[in-house]
Amino acid sequence: MSAFGGKADANQLATGEAFEGIDFGDRGTPSGVCHLARARMGQDPKTELAGYMANAKKGYWIYKAALLYLGKATPEQVLEAARKGNPHKRREREAEAYFYIGQYYLVNGDEKAAAGYFRKVVDTGITRFYEYTGAEVELRRLARAR
Repeated sequence: MSAFGGKADANQLATGEAFEGIDFGDRGTPSGVCHLARARMGQDPKTELAGYMANAKKGYWIYKAALLYLGKATPEQVLEAARKGNPHKRREREAEAYFYIGQYYLVNGDEKAAAGYFRKVVDTGITRFYEYTGAEVELRRLARAR
């Protein structure tokens, strides 16, 4: 299961619609996905994301990913956080981190960097995660846009 769980088709995932209305508060995990949904729809959700962050458990690696979207962390710090903890889950966390970093670059207009991170998600081979499907969709969309 991915960091955000639930069901979404590839188009919803690629446009951000899959994340609209998801409340992560009960899981204690802040998430860039609400931010992604709003950013992909042309909205500025930083206030909402900051609100989630205020009540989040800071020990989860995804917290660092949320900080990335607020401009308070770097992609390298997100990867470092994802690589900590249970070594058996490391590759899975890396796949998720690569996806969120790719989305970060995409939202900020760097399609080349975004594509590089989406390729890294696919290279992990973790096909059961939504991030894998999302990365494939983003790569196809980016290829069509060229």
